[in-house]
Amino acid sequence: MTTTFAAKLENFRLRVECDQIARYRESYPNSNEELCRNATVTTSKPGTKYCKVDVGSSGKYMVEVATGNIFGIKGYGQVHKGHFYGTLDTMDEYFWGDYYPRKKDGSSRVQKANGCPVITKAPALPTVQAEPEWEPMVPLGYAAMNPETGETKIRTKI
Repeated sequence: MTTTFAAKLENFRLRVECDQIARYRESYPNSNEELCRNATVTTSKPGTKYCKVDVGSSGKYMVEVATGNIFGIKGYGQVHKGHFYGTLDTMDEYFWGDYYPRKKDGSSRVQKANGCPVITKAPALPTVQAEPEWEPMVPLGYAAMNPETGETKIRTKI
């Protein structure tokens, strides 16, 4: 885990905690500080592939170390790739105080009848297309030389 990733993860943890506190105080204005602190304390636990971000005593999000993608969870320690909530670079576009994060610009994710967001996937990483292997254009069993590399090869495929 790089120091840049660790700093971004800590900023994400603080953003989630601040939004959770704001929502808690709005929902329970007469609650005491200790209850608020216990319900909204946010911790992060590093891992090799994912870092866990917990709110209160429950798991909430998992952040992919390689990409910084933020996902919801199925169960504690089980990433839900269908609940994608942006990246550590786009975390400020979301309000993290609700049960499910929502975009601040008002464009909310489409909700199912039961209130769960529809499945959203993380964008695919760009793939590098491999150069096709050079195949000689001669009859089967005959050899040919690649003019670019000087490699000699016997044709074995039709």
